[in-house]
Amino acid sequence: MKIWNFYMDYFKAGGTTYKFKEKYYASNNVKILLNHISKKHKLKRGCWYRINSKTYGYENLDRPGLICGLEITMNAEFIG
Repeated sequence: MKIWNFYMDYFKAGGTTYKFKEKYYASNNVKILLNHISKKHKLKRGCWYRINSKTYGYENLDRPGLICGLEITMNAEFIG
């Protein structure tokens, strides 16, 4: 199981952050996770892009002050 950190920043014209959200998710399937996050936070699914195997970014020119990211923070193993 992979633990993912999702963050969302909103910036004003002066460059200061005026709203910040952060949430952790556990998932092995990044496509399902991106669909869930996109629906929950009203983001366009097609605006996500892969930076590398552990990081995804979000860019939407219609919402220029919005920056989102999703990155793996750790791998978890359940022993039972």
